[in-house]
Amino acid sequence: MASRTSAGIRPSVAALLTGIVSIIVTIAGTLISIRSGAPPQTLFLTLAWIMFLSAACGVLIAMRLVLDEMRTERLQLERLKDLDSHVPRIIRFIRREDRFAIRADGDARLLIISEALLDGDASVPWLAFPMLAEIRPAQVPWESIKVVHMEVDGNPVDSTAAFVPRERRTIVNDSYLQDRIVESGLIRVPVSLGPTHRRCRFSVDIRLIGAFTEIDSEEMCYTDVAYVTDELVVTIRGENGLTVGGSPFAAHRVEAMQLGMELLDSPETQLQSAKCAFRQSAVEWRTSDSKLGYRYRIPIRRRQRS
Repeated sequence: MASRTSAGIRPSVAALLTGIVSIIVTIAGTLISIRSGAPPQTLFLTLAWIMFLSAACGVLIAMRLVLDEMRTERLQLERLKDLDSHVPRIIRFIRREDRFAIRADGDARLLIISEALLDGDASVPWLAFPMLAEIRPAQVPWESIKVVHMEVDGNPVDSTAAFVPRERRTIVNDSYLQDRIVESGLIRVPVSLGPTHRRCRFSVDIRLIGAFTEIDSEEMCYTDVAYVTDELVVTIRGENGLTVGGSPFAAHRVEAMQLGMELLDSPETQLQSAKCAFRQSAVEWRTSDSKLGYRYRIPIRRRQRS
């Protein structure tokens, strides 16, 4: 948005008006001097003073515009700083990569690799991020999400109780989720961050059982951003002879929703869809826009061999 003076005038308009006024004053002074029959020396001095005063006025107006613009920029930065101070940034994900490998029988492997940074002197024993799976109602409850392996800074850690179930629900008014159950919970990672250990890299190997049984029609790959994340990479592939691609019937390549409300954010959806590529053997989405509080889902389906 262009800067404005305190009177609401655009800098370009103010400069144009200043130039017009200067020209009018110069012409008027010249005509008055000629009509009064003043000698050439007096006429020259009069024009010189008019040009000097016009230039001085122009400089003063330009300085005022620059000061107004600087004040506007400073206020905007102060607002951003104030907003940033209210965003939870104790933990920041410098980079996160989600790798989906989907099988034809509806099971999948999800490998999450992240690098986390502690901002401050707090002690963070573990991180928790959401995980969900969409399954058929006949499937055995709470068998869809299994953490099979976990590493922190290259060292294996116990993943027996890493997944904490939270809710099992049915979504209404969503044609995609009709006749499906959503199981969701938290995956906890023991990062042990503190003043002497501010940065760590961890990986979580997850099995999603029965979460992609509708791959012949359309399925969704989910990524929930619960912490400030600077860079996010999502790769979706098929394995054991299955080839997947972006759904040609979906309105967007990436759908962005407010985490917890599942309301589509159209501007964010369009922005991130432009960064999602359908490649020959995979779907790849890369974004370096810092983000927080979003649930992203990518529509996919089986790709028929040509």
